[in-house]
Amino acid sequence: MVEVDSEWGKRIGLTSDVFAAIGEVGTQLYKKGDCMYIQAIEVLRGKRRQGHFNKLLQEIWSLGFTIKVPNPYRNMFNILNKKGFEQTEEQSLTTLEPNVEVVMVKAPPCRQTVHS
Repeated sequence: MVEVDSEWGKRIGLTSDVFAAIGEVGTQLYKKGDCMYIQAIEVLRGKRRQGHFNKLLQEIWSLGFTIKVPNPYRNMFNILNKKGFEQTEEQSLTTLEPNVEVVMVKAPPCRQTVHS
């Protein structure tokens, strides 16, 4: 899990001055292989509509990760759809369900993979 203000969190801009921690509203990111899963994300009030979510996506992509968002709420689905995310199915990270709806996008092809 990538937590707010953790080493990885700071590396991608997931900091407590912008995003709510898990114990609050709930921001949950998971790193698995070359994928970063955004399970839940909450931008703090007063920080919304200032491009922080877009910056987070760009930082994740710049490290070469594919971003996946399992079962996004309608509002999030609409945002991701406008950004070119494609809908697919895969096994859940957190349950043993056979398939989960996932919206995903690959990292920009011009970026070098530098994550580790």
